[in-house]
Amino acid sequence: MAIKEIRDYADLRYQGDMTMQSRLSMLTKHRLFVLAEKKKWEDNLKHLDDKIRIYEEKLNGGFLQSSSS
Repeated sequence: MAIKEIRDYADLRYQGDMTMQSRLSMLTKHRLFVLAEKKKWEDNLKHLDDKIRIYEEKLNGGFLQSSSS
């Protein structure tokens, strides 16, 4: 959550139970944002793992040629 949203949430919480619906909406919205960010990070991690695997295969498979040849 952005700082402003955290402050808004805290203000609502301070106001008491009458703001529970608003707080629930804020948390639900933030959860969707977190899930979207998680998906991006998972995609980035998969891409990174794929790239690492390619380098490891090349290094272990003897595909590298010596620069002195």
